[in-house]
Amino acid sequence: MERGRVGFRYISISSVVLMMTIISLMMFKIPFSIVNAEEESTGPVYELCDEYTADIKLQDGSGNDITQYEAYIDERFEIGNYHAHPGITDEWIFEIIPKQVFDLRPQDFLYIGNRYGFYVDYVQTDDEYFVYLFLNEIEVNKISGHIKQRISPLFYERYTYDEQTGAASLRYVEDTTIDPSTQRIIERQYYYKYSKVHNVYIKDVAFGGSLFNENHRNFGEEGYFAENDKGGYFIGNSYKFKGVSLQSGKTDFIADIFMTAIGYMPGTGDYIGTAMDILDLSMSALSWHESLKRDFREVLTNENDYSLSITDIRSTDQIEKYGALLKNYVTTIATPNDQDALLFGIEGDCYVESTAYYSVATASDIWNTGYAGTVMFDIVEESLGIDDSDVYEIASDVESNDIKQNIFEQEITDLQLNSDSELYAVEGKGNQLRFSAPVNGVYTFETRGDASNIFEDYSKGEMTQNGKNARLEVRLEAGEAYMR
Repeated sequence: MERGRVGFRYISISSVVLMMTIISLMMFKIPFSIVNAEEESTGPVYELCDEYTADIKLQDGSGNDITQYEAYIDERFEIGNYHAHPGITDEWIFEIIPKQVFDLRPQDFLYIGNRYGFYVDYVQTDDEYFVYLFLNEIEVNKISGHIKQRISPLFYERYTYDEQTGAASLRYVEDTTIDPSTQRIIERQYYYKYSKVHNVYIKDVAFGGSLFNENHRNFGEEGYFAENDKGGYFIGNSYKFKGVSLQSGKTDFIADIFMTAIGYMPGTGDYIGTAMDILDLSMSALSWHESLKRDFREVLTNENDYSLSITDIRSTDQIEKYGALLKNYVTTIATPNDQDALLFGIEGDCYVESTAYYSVATASDIWNTGYAGTVMFDIVEESLGIDDSDVYEIASDVESNDIKQNIFEQEITDLQLNSDSELYAVEGKGNQLRFSAPVNGVYTFETRGDASNIFEDYSKGEMTQNGKNARLEVRLEAGEAYMR
C-alpha cells in the first residue's frame, strides 16, 4: 500500500558520565550524567537564524516587521514601472534572513524560529536565490496540556546577490515589447517580481515530535524504567488547515493519505524517529490503529479539526497496553499534484496547524520535560495547461531544523553529604542544585569526566576551569542553603 513520502531525521541523544565531588571537612562524591544532542542544527549561522526569527520585527530597530515586506518590495522596486532605474537594492531582506545564509549558497535550507521561518534555495542555473517566508506560531499551554504549532505562508521571491558588495536585489530586466495600441516596439526597463508571475505554494505539510526527560533517563537508555517515568507523554493530536486548490472556490480536498498518530520508537534512544516508522508502528503494532484517520482518498474539508484521541490517558494504562509511554507523534497529509491538490499559498489566509495533547503521571511530581519537533513539506508551482492546470515540485520533503520547547521545568536536586546523586541533562539544559552546609567552611565543588561542563548562575564563589571540568569554591555558614 502506497503511503506517500514522509520522514524525519533522528534526534540522537547519548549520555556521558561525570564525577562531581564536594569537599569540605568531609568528602563525598556525586556522579552525574549530561546528555548531548547531535549538533545537526548548531553553529554560528543557526544561532543567527534563531536570533532573527525570535520576533517578526526587522533587525534594524526600525519597528517595521516582515508582514510589511511585500508592500516594501512593490514600492522599493517600483513594480509596474517599465522605466525603472538600475542599481536599486533590497535593504530589508538581510534584516529578515542573515546574509550568511546567502553566502552558503544553500540547497533546500529551511529554518523555523519562534515567530517566523524561511526557506532559501540557491538556483545555480540562474545564479539566483529563491526565498519563501512564512509566519510560525508555537503555543505551549501547560494548564490544558497541549503543544500547538501553526504555519502560515507569507511571501516568496527570487533575488540576485552580489557577494562582493553584499547587496541583494530583484532581477533587473531590459527588453522590448509591442504596444498593442500603436503596434510599435517599445523598450522596457523594470524589476522582475517573480511572485507576481509565478504561483508557488507549500504542500503536503507533515509535523512530527517527541517528548523527552531533560534530567532523567529516557526510553532506550540503560537504567530507564517506564514505571518510574514522571515526564510528559502524548494522549492525542490533531491536524487543522485552511488551504486552496486550483479549482476556484473549492473547500473540500481529496487526500491520498491522511494520518494522525502517536506511538513510541522501540529499541532506540532516539526521540524523533521517521514519520514513516511511526506510521508503520501505529498501523501494525498498536491495537488502537484502527481508530486512526487513515482512510486513503478521504475527503477533507477546510478548517475542520481532524483529531486522534486514545482511551489510554493514564500512564499505567499505556505501559500495560504498549509496554511504554507514547512519546512520539506524527501528523501528515498528501494530496495529488492536480486540480484536487490541497495547497497553502500567500493569499486566502492559508495555514496548517498541528496540536499535540499530553499528560503526566503525577501532577504533583513532574519531571522536567522537553519537546523537540520538526516540520516537513513540499514546495510546488502551478503549471498552466491548455485546458486546465496542475502543480509540479520545486522541492520535495524539505525538512526544518529541530524546534525545541520546554514543557515542565521545576525540579531541584538536593545534594547531601555522604551520598551519591546522578545528575542528567540534555544539551542546552542544566540541573538546578541545592546544598545546605552542615558546618562553617569553604566548600569545593568539582567535576571530572569526559564531558565539557561548567557551573552557571552561581550566587557566590569563584569558578575555575580545568580542561573540560570545573571547580567552584564557596564559603558557606552552617545551615546556609546554596543554589545554582
